[in-house]
Amino acid sequence: MYTYWHECSDPGPNHTDVHHLMAIATLLRESGIARAGDVARHLSLSRGEVEGHLSDLTDRGLVIRPQKKQYALSSEGVDVVNSVLAKRRILRGFFEDILKVPRDLAATDACKIEHLLSAETADRLVTFMGEYLSGTGQIDGFRRALEDYAGAARILRDKLSTDDSDRDSPSADGQPPSSLQP
Repeated sequence: MYTYWHECSDPGPNHTDVHHLMAIATLLRESGIARAGDVARHLSLSRGEVEGHLSDLTDRGLVIRPQKKQYALSSEGVDVVNSVLAKRRILRGFFEDILKVPRDLAATDACKIEHLLSAETADRLVTFMGEYLSGTGQIDGFRRALEDYAGAARILRDKLSTDDSDRDSPSADGQPPSSLQP
């Protein structure tokens, strides 16, 4: 039986929840106040969408209402934000420093998965990164294999982009390109 499927549908904070929590944290840090309209502008969403979601986050104990029309993070909400920020730094470091992914793409990809990564996997990723970046132990073989793979992928990508594109186009008689014929 597939038990991991249930873990993937964990009712914990999802991507949208995290964005709302992060917006509140950012607004409180920058201006000291977070109202629904402020969160809506920060996320480029309608006020109605944000109010509904903030109500849900309040019901779930992640957000509190210290004053009418104002929002703040509960201690649990603060924990979620801090955990996600730590995982974001780990993932961005892994993507940029080890996989050599461009900074903007690393940030985008980290944002997509930061709220899904378990604390245990994040810890192991940090350990791996430390060993990889220090070049100690058996990691040297892995580093060489990763660099060889990246080099081969680059060569293949360059070759495919410089090949004559007409060669892979169907001929006038509708026959498949010569590169695809047996």
